[in-house]
Amino acid sequence: MFVIDQNFRVCIIGLMLTFGCCSLTIAQQIGSVTVERNGAVQEATVNVDPQERVDPQERVDPQERVDRQERNLRLNPPVDQPSQMMRQPSSGQTIALNSFEQLVFQSSPVVAKLQSQIAALHGKRLQAGLPPNPTVGIIGEDMFDNGAGGRFGVFASQKFIRGNKLGLSQRVVDAELVSAEKQLEVIGNRLLTDARFRYFEALIAQQKVVLADALVDMLTQIVKVSQALLDAQEVARTALLQSQIELERATVVQRQAANEFAAAKSRMAALINLPDWDYQLDGDALTIPELDDIETVFDQIIQQSPELSKLLADVETARRQWRRACAQPIPDTTWQSGLSYDTASDHVVASFQVGMPLPTLNWNQGAVEQAKQNIQVAQRALEQKVLQLRQRLILEYNEFNLGRIQAIAYRDSILPKSKETLDLSSSGYQQGEVSFLNLLTAQRTYFEVQLDYLDKLKDLQNRSIRIEGNLLEGALDN
Repeated sequence: MFVIDQNFRVCIIGLMLTFGCCSLTIAQQIGSVTVERNGAVQEATVNVDPQERVDPQERVDPQERVDRQERNLRLNPPVDQPSQMMRQPSSGQTIALNSFEQLVFQSSPVVAKLQSQIAALHGKRLQAGLPPNPTVGIIGEDMFDNGAGGRFGVFASQKFIRGNKLGLSQRVVDAELVSAEKQLEVIGNRLLTDARFRYFEALIAQQKVVLADALVDMLTQIVKVSQALLDAQEVARTALLQSQIELERATVVQRQAANEFAAAKSRMAALINLPDWDYQLDGDALTIPELDDIETVFDQIIQQSPELSKLLADVETARRQWRRACAQPIPDTTWQSGLSYDTASDHVVASFQVGMPLPTLNWNQGAVEQAKQNIQVAQRALEQKVLQLRQRLILEYNEFNLGRIQAIAYRDSILPKSKETLDLSSSGYQQGEVSFLNLLTAQRTYFEVQLDYLDKLKDLQNRSIRIEGNLLEGALDN
């Protein structure tokens, strides 16, 4: 049996108690502890509420903990609570475009996914700035050598990170956070464009329903007039039959327009992941949009495009990764100290050692070169996106101008003339001055012109929405 002096025994007991308390704290944070009972190792699960766990840095600055909780609340709103959810429009309610845009943004799983990724990056940033844990243990030397007890004791070591590598790692994650937030803006821009596409598609379909209803009403009146003229023996029976045939065809068109409107509303409902509901749209489908000149529009896209902002953030991320790679060769220092009891001399022996690697063969030159080239890749990607945006804008803008010229011609000239022709033909037919064939031709022309005008307005609105949305669309496809 070895004899240990009282001072060293007290030192050993103190170190063991300290190490045991630290181990228990770590085990509680993990959620389980190991209990040794009657020589058998058993595991006892400890249920710890994650909200009750306190980070060591949060103990130092309580205000930082409050700010972090508020930031996490903004990034992850409790949308599963009914009181926090936007009220859905009820049956028969009128829904405006801005309300539909909010519903689309709130219900999008892509937005929720990116918000979770941003919250994960906050955890990554916290971890990137944490220093290594200290190491403690028991040492033994020359045990039972020539019948002697040798030396035994305890040691502690700590690795010190030099070159501000922890701070540089956090700066890299900061740039990644900016990039992720810009990506969220990109998705939001795409969602708004998709929402406006669907809304104006349904708005045009709703206008087609109104047009088809008016056509049916007009042909119903023509059938009545034809019946009256036939009774007066002023027209042949073929005129009545032809008007009845046109009314039946118009009824089919009316049903098709209703089905198209229902399908457009279903696509709107699918965009917010809800079943169909009966609502009315609040908007003007007959407005011809306007845009500034192409250079002004391009400058606005360059200044406002979240895609370019995201690529700029990627360039900054690559630069910070290069700075972090340049700091990697700076050697870290490891300090170790210990206390040992020498049974031969009955003395307590202290020791320490300091070490660091020598960057003679590997000074991270490969990673530095890779990070340097990644900066060039990110910058070229930004330049490529600018060229792509200009080319796409030229195509969209030219088509927009052509469509706008056609829409103005329909509104100011073609539609009024076809409407006047139909009115004169209807009045003349009722007075027996115009043949039924001329009336039918005028009616068909007016209806076809109206449909063409709505189709051109739909295409024009889509191009205007796409340009005003910074040429971004298809949130679920990207």
